[in-house]
Amino acid sequence: MSEKIPGPETINARFKLGILKINDVEQSVRVDVNCFFYYDPVEPVEFTGGQHVRFENIHKSQVFVPNFDFENEMEEALVTDESYWLDTKTGRVFGRVNWIPHIQERFDHKPFPFDRQIVDVKLFVNNTRLNQWELTDPKRFPVELLMDNPEWISQVELNAVADAWNLKKLETHCTNDDLHKSSEVHFQVFLDREHRYYFWNIAMVYFVIIFLKCVIIAFPYTEERFEYAMTLALTTVAFKFVTSELVPRTSYLTYLDKYSLFGLFLLLIRFMTDLGIQMGMQGLLPFGDNGFSRGECGQENENSLGWTPCSIDFYVTGALGAIWVMAAGIFGLFVLCPNLIRPSWNKLNSRNGNRNKYMQYELTGNKNWAIGESSLQGRKSTRAAAVVVSIDEPTGGPADEPVSL
Repeated sequence: MSEKIPGPETINARFKLGILKINDVEQSVRVDVNCFFYYDPVEPVEFTGGQHVRFENIHKSQVFVPNFDFENEMEEALVTDESYWLDTKTGRVFGRVNWIPHIQERFDHKPFPFDRQIVDVKLFVNNTRLNQWELTDPKRFPVELLMDNPEWISQVELNAVADAWNLKKLETHCTNDDLHKSSEVHFQVFLDREHRYYFWNIAMVYFVIIFLKCVIIAFPYTEERFEYAMTLALTTVAFKFVTSELVPRTSYLTYLDKYSLFGLFLLLIRFMTDLGIQMGMQGLLPFGDNGFSRGECGQENENSLGWTPCSIDFYVTGALGAIWVMAAGIFGLFVLCPNLIRPSWNKLNSRNGNRNKYMQYELTGNKNWAIGESSLQGRKSTRAAAVVVSIDEPTGGPADEPVSL
């Protein structure tokens, strides 16, 4: 941008966000951000042609270019498009800048896979202030700046992550600083994880593997029982190792971790029971006629307490099986009713110790911010209009001048 070109006090802007990738392991998100803006230049720009003339790159020095920056970037945002147009009828300059920033996030995975996350994207404009986009007639601006609804101020799309997450809502919050001639735009995308994938591919398969421990009651008290127990243990560990690549790596236990570790604990109790029977009741073990089949327990197999290896085997197996079925049933209940266990948005928004104040406001203010509100309904929605629930007063300026994006 040439320093000789004076910039306007404000530009009118709106935004389109696309969630490209959410990385649970790195706790980061890759976002596609489009900023559409227009302004009336301080000095007229001379150009001939149709109504909306697109500048070539060599002519960009003729227009004012806002300076944008993102918070918590892991690397410099990739600029995939930067275009400018001149409306020869009004002298108005239109612009579009498209970035793909890689932003560091902090996710709370404790309720995983029933977690919900708030993706925060903060955009800073350093050499002008932002005002709300006011043009609703598509004929009054270039078609490249058109959104799904011409009256929307912000919108978000899940793109490639639409199968893994459910979009609940989008909130946009803008603060203008008159003193430093800058603005901050804070986008919050509210997402619920689609948990069914983890239920059918991890929790359900894990339930079957652990439940197979009940079959051990049919094996004789020989090496066959030991071989079956070791095969089941190795299968469980291998499955746990493979699925660890599909779940977040955290220093705390998620709900899925607790579920799987509880199954391992029950498996350990079953093995310890077998070890106790084999070592503590060695002379009382029943064998079949051929010595390799399990025989029936009688009075000759009772110990001093009146217990037989068969009765201990039966009761322990039945109790552990019932407990595991009950645990899996509770997990399945959360699958059917995930809101029973999901944290509230307010609790999630205050995970850093600072409650986000604009979560407490109702939908008030300029009605244009609520246009398209119906698109927020439905679990499977992959697109939403923005709703602003509070707007800060500008810092360094009169308190009676409301700021709107």
